[in-house]
Amino acid sequence: MNTVNIKTVCPLCEKETIITVDKEKFEKYQNGALIQNCFPELSPEVREQLISGICPDCWNTFVTEE
Repeated sequence: MNTVNIKTVCPLCEKETIITVDKEKFEKYQNGALIQNCFPELSPEVREQLISGICPDCWNTFVTEE
């Protein structure tokens, strides 16, 4: 399997994370496919991290506060 490592930095806590995904799926996502269709194996929190950079810990805190 060909993979790519994606580095995210949470804009809220500045935590750096490396997410490894399938290269072909990532290219489909980059070309406009919906993230949930490209990465159904990833949790919603990790998919959100790929979109916004917000880490799961901060996302769960943010969602809980709302």
